[in-house]
Amino acid sequence: MKNVTNKSILHIFSISIIIKLKYYYWGRLGLKKVLVVLSILITLMLFGCSNETKIHENINEELAQDSLQVMSIIEKAVEQDQTSDELDDSDYKKLVSYKDKYLNPDDSFVVIGEADDDIITFTLGTISQYSDSGLLESDKKDFLKNKENVEKIIEQGKIHAELED
Repeated sequence: MKNVTNKSILHIFSISIIIKLKYYYWGRLGLKKVLVVLSILITLMLFGCSNETKIHENINEELAQDSLQVMSIIEKAVEQDQTSDELDDSDYKKLVSYKDKYLNPDDSFVVIGEADDDIITFTLGTISQYSDSGLLESDKKDFLKNKENVEKIIEQGKIHAELED
């Protein structure tokens, strides 16, 4: 079964509008208006679908994917006011697995640069803070800020101190 994402929903929606424009409104609107509408739709498709974090070449790809997954689990849980004790087993195991894998990495994990160390530090710190949290509003803001920082480090390939806002 295929996962339905915002990207695929937007793509299907855009195609259906294009088909409607082509068959129903082509004669009434005129070529210029149809082209304007199509260009707007294409622009929306290109920019509206790019909510995926790009992984910089200076970042270990496996680390980036694992960190984004963990940060998404925590973000979802925080939005639902779910403590770590209330997480489902699968999500909880992913948090524990991340800690086991990156707290004391073995020889199979290759740190590309200092930015990888920052990603690990932010993600492990967020897991720890989340596990100890009572989900105060200040904690929630910290989680979201940490997630933002991890995403920026992954996208820009720079250590936290050098990030561009």
